[in-house]
Amino acid sequence: MSTVSASIAVPVTAEEAFSFIADYRNIPRLQPHFSSARLVSAEERGVGAEIELEGRFHGMPMRVCNRIIAYAEPDRLVSVSEGTVMSRSAWEVSQISANPPSARITLTVDYKLRDGRGLLGGLGAALWPVFSREIEGMTNDSLRRLGEFLTEKS
Repeated sequence: MSTVSASIAVPVTAEEAFSFIADYRNIPRLQPHFSSARLVSAEERGVGAEIELEGRFHGMPMRVCNRIIAYAEPDRLVSVSEGTVMSRSAWEVSQISANPPSARITLTVDYKLRDGRGLLGGLGAALWPVFSREIEGMTNDSLRRLGEFLTEKS
């Protein structure tokens, strides 16, 4: 698996940041390549919550099942996603200061192609560096968007 990690400081409490991140309806706001996020489990938050995500990546339709595997409010949320790309996303939130409020958010994504022989065939290995740069850019963009949404709310 490959890993990318990025952090951002935002002018809100850790609780406010975590609440935004933990709301599955915000996934398309943070990751616009997903056009919909639909709850498919009885649990809306916490371990066991499952969300079906649909969207497009470079024009190709994608459907992903996202499942929460760790949840410690307001500090940590970890999910695994299964689709063409398998990934594990860990959101870590920590309070930097109380007055004025400031929180640090770190997103770490571990990822790999489900099957190098499948969708991309033999091109998978050749395209991996490009794909890895895309994942890094998407991670940074998600944190940038998160910072914008949380700054607007404060």
